[in-house]
Amino acid sequence: DSSLGLGVGDPASIWARAGLHTGDQLVSVNGITATTWRAMRVVFGNVKEGDTVAVEVRRPSGPACDPPPG
Repeated sequence: DSSLGLGVGDPASIWARAGLHTGDQLVSVNGITATTWRAMRVVFGNVKEGDTVAVEVRRPSGPACDPPPG
């Protein structure tokens, strides 16, 4: 498995507010497969405030769904 594991330590972080959890596996961001954190930093470096980012994650229980709006 080449996906990247997430560790969300701050419940107020953008990751947590997006519905992501420690143990989630980052599969892709904006359609780009997540293979290294270095590559993902480049992807996130191109994201501007207010942009919508499509994040695909896998959880131990299976694929994660989009969080509810709000």
